[in-house]
Amino acid sequence: MDPRIQKSRNPWDAPGGAGASPIAGGRSGSIAVLLAAAGLVLLLVAVYASGVRGEFLGPDHALFQHGPFLDPPSSAGAALPQWLPRAVTSLSLALDRAVWGPFAAGFRRTNLILHVLATLALFALFLEWTQSRLMIALPAALLFAIHPIHVEPVEVVGARGEILAALFGFLSLLMLARARRGAGGSLVIALTLFFLATFSSPTALAIPVFLVCADAFSEGGLVSAAKSRAAQWALFAAAALPAVSMSLLVSRPVLPLNTWLAGRAALLMTWLLAVPVPLSVYRIIGPAHGLNALSALALLAALGLLVATALAGRRLSRFLKAERAPSSAPLPLLFQGWLLALVPVALMSVPWLAPQAPGPDVPFPVLDPRLYLPSAGMCLALAAAIALLAGRSRTSRTAFAACTLASLCVAVPYGALLRSLVPGPSSGRPAPFRNDVEYYAAAATQEPRSAEMRIALAHAAAARGQTDRAIQILAPILEQRPGDANLHLSLGNFHRDVHDLDKAESEVREALKIDPKLAAAHNTLGLIERDRGNVRGAESEYREAVRIDPSFADAHSNLGALLVAYGAPDEAMTELRRAVDLDPTLGDAAANLASFLLRQNLQDEALAVLREGLRYSEGNARLHYHVGVVLQRRGDRPGAQKAYERAILLDPTYARPMNNLAVLLTEQKQYADAITLLQRIAALEPQNEQVHYNLGIAYRLSGDRVRAAAEFGAALKLRPDYADASRALTDMAGGAPPQAPPPAPPP
Repeated sequence: MDPRIQKSRNPWDAPGGAGASPIAGGRSGSIAVLLAAAGLVLLLVAVYASGVRGEFLGPDHALFQHGPFLDPPSSAGAALPQWLPRAVTSLSLALDRAVWGPFAAGFRRTNLILHVLATLALFALFLEWTQSRLMIALPAALLFAIHPIHVEPVEVVGARGEILAALFGFLSLLMLARARRGAGGSLVIALTLFFLATFSSPTALAIPVFLVCADAFSEGGLVSAAKSRAAQWALFAAAALPAVSMSLLVSRPVLPLNTWLAGRAALLMTWLLAVPVPLSVYRIIGPAHGLNALSALALLAALGLLVATALAGRRLSRFLKAERAPSSAPLPLLFQGWLLALVPVALMSVPWLAPQAPGPDVPFPVLDPRLYLPSAGMCLALAAAIALLAGRSRTSRTAFAACTLASLCVAVPYGALLRSLVPGPSSGRPAPFRNDVEYYAAAATQEPRSAEMRIALAHAAAARGQTDRAIQILAPILEQRPGDANLHLSLGNFHRDVHDLDKAESEVREALKIDPKLAAAHNTLGLIERDRGNVRGAESEYREAVRIDPSFADAHSNLGALLVAYGAPDEAMTELRRAVDLDPTLGDAAANLASFLLRQNLQDEALAVLREGLRYSEGNARLHYHVGVVLQRRGDRPGAQKAYERAILLDPTYARPMNNLAVLLTEQKQYADAITLLQRIAALEPQNEQVHYNLGIAYRLSGDRVRAAAEFGAALKLRPDYADASRALTDMAGGAPPQAPPPAPPP
């Protein structure tokens, strides 16, 4: 035989063979790996650091207010707490609260740290799978680090579980690979890490299925793989049983499958993995009901995709086995990456997995964070495809340069897109949605049959002063769900906001008929009675609210504020401090306590309460207003003016800081600006005699005696015994100098 034929080698392993380049065959030293890891860390920090600051986004508000281990919601009839299937995630959030406090930046900082660790773990896993071939592992890890689909997992605190599940999952697969190479004790560590992953997010339950598929592919068939891997499969299945059992016990499965339009979701998510677009970062698929033609076709298409993948994998496995291709070659890695991407997405179609929301009060799943783990497979597949294309290069430098250049051509646009999507005031870039109203409106448009989306939109609109719109959105939903006590209560609160107290009371009492133990309903009835001037009735409702729920901070705060006006200072102080202790993030509770302390002339204590309250609720206008009152009393007029301006910026309808700012401007002889502010107050409160009196003083000081007399007359018309207005008219007739208007008392 010709010796040249005897010396021929497997083309998949040969450094110069067809289909394999030095990218597939060359191994990297430890220094190059360490430098690559350091570069990944620096890149991640540079890209994501600008989005750490900012307020909580969308579902995080509900998660933070009623999150696991923070304020667990009561579940009537539930034997197990709702957070138990995600115990690792819940513990992580609780530790965050203890370390960082209730600040979004602290939670996001932890998310970023976990994303860095997950990226490094994935980099190590890819090095293991590629037999230390940096030219494939690094581009794949680079793409994963800055993939735009990861914006939401890092920025949304409620998506913490997806990062944790991926981190533990990647480490588990890494230790399993080392166990298969004979490393002692690695299998136990792999199973432990996988166990933690399953209690972080249900997405991790895809790992055993992925192992079966990947082993069947690499071993040439399921039967062949089972002979050597069945014991490991069984161990991973056993490690998943506790999480599966807890999930089924806490949240019963929703059947039939088509109620969640599983096929449509699976196809959409597979598409977003391959082609991320700006809107995809905020795309939501709600728990829609019913089967329509679109969802039926999508379900069939998803099943067809799975079948096609299985057939392609079978044929490709036989071909690679015949060609003696190692598992670290680009083509096997490409298919393995595709399996890692497709299997978790397919399992999301299981109805008891997909509807689980980030927190107990978030009624819909945000799907983009669930693509965190499967996106790792897509990144590996893309890097392996690049390696295949670069495999025709003649030299190792040319091949490496081609692979790196191709990776950067994908990575740089991804990074630029990500930075344009990072939310928060620190980024200085516009978000795809200017506010949460637009966010939920887009979500409701995508899923018009999802009532939860429209409910979230109604609350977002009401929070931004669009109460009439909120009522219009909520009323039709209530007709479809008349037995929902919380919906009746929400509609009652909306009617109260527009001063329709009779309708508000009717809706709230309907809520109490459905749920007599609804403490929030009694609190709202107390507010309604307070608006009517019925102090005794308001007190009775507040006390009933705190009797039903002693930890209800809002009710304690409202009761304390009422007792201040009612003349019971000792009990008022107790209730107000109780409210602040129960919920330090409740800005109105801190404002009520500060107001009481100011009435007692305890300025230092009031300022300390206000500054602590601003740590948690910087966006609360009342807190800034009271800071201005304290500073004004101390003679710090520039500081007081800045505080009043901040309060007005946060709430343009807040009359008290406008009045006090007008007083300061009057003292500075800036009469035109003061008059403009007072006119705004008069438009907001036309029946307020003090506003007309203050406006008369400002006109008098500016030299406009005619308008001053008209405003004093308007004040006397509203309140004939208003002595200050009467005296001001008398002084005008006698030529006495005008006085500056008094500042508004704290509420």
